[in-house]
Amino acid sequence: MSVLTEQIPAFVDISHVNPIFAAIFGGILIGVGMLIMFRHSSSLGGLGILAFYLQNRFNVRAGSFQLAVDSVILSCGLLFIAWPLVVISILAAFCLNMVISLNHRPERYFTALVEKEPVASSEDELHSELQPSNS
Repeated sequence: MSVLTEQIPAFVDISHVNPIFAAIFGGILIGVGMLIMFRHSSSLGGLGILAFYLQNRFNVRAGSFQLAVDSVILSCGLLFIAWPLVVISILAAFCLNMVISLNHRPERYFTALVEKEPVASSEDELHSELQPSNS
């Protein structure tokens, strides 16, 4: 694996990435990753847990909730970071949360109910199940 890692620069050059492109596709990729986590009743932690809980308990859309909270947090960043960078960050958060909001619907998922056969509790019961009946 380390040999391949050393060879990547010969094939891929990422010395410059357009920030808007990175925000859009980065947000989409992170959104897909979070969507996979949510579909398996999991989360990355933080606001994801709260958004997942609110959607399951109170039917509040996880993506919409996360977008609102992310926007407030990123807006606070205006105090410390130049506004164009904050706008690009909000674009990334918007893309991430739209992937979740438009695709995560708990009613789409169902669990198959499979009835299990009882397990033999003793060696005698196991042997009796394996013996052909005389009827």
